[in-house]
Amino acid sequence: MKYVTALILLLLLSSGRLFAQDLPLGVNCEMWRLFTEAHKIAFVGGYQSALLSVRGIIALAEQSTSPFTAEQVRIIETVRHLMWPQGHRVGSVILELNVFCDKVGSADKPLFGAMLQIAAEKNKK
Repeated sequence: MKYVTALILLLLLSSGRLFAQDLPLGVNCEMWRLFTEAHKIAFVGGYQSALLSVRGIIALAEQSTSPFTAEQVRIIETVRHLMWPQGHRVGSVILELNVFCDKVGSADKPLFGAMLQIAAEKNKK
């Protein structure tokens, strides 16, 4: 029985690797343009959710019994600030990404880089 289970797990894991070899490492603007509105909402919403989780870490870190130092809290907050345009919602970030990706020559630009650039521009103000 152990061997059958091990074989099934091996097949499942290796088949995933075979399919994954055809996928790019990250989403770029060319792929973004092909996304439906629902895909865009899910993608940016997931990105925002991950950053909101960082906010939860900061809240934990600000407690008196926190294992984090004040410097670590500052670094975490800085990273969050660098990765999301403050005061923006998912819909406005999608519009910003659409504008960024519609520029000539942006097809191969990674979406993560676009997010960082948008956050930098918006957070300057």
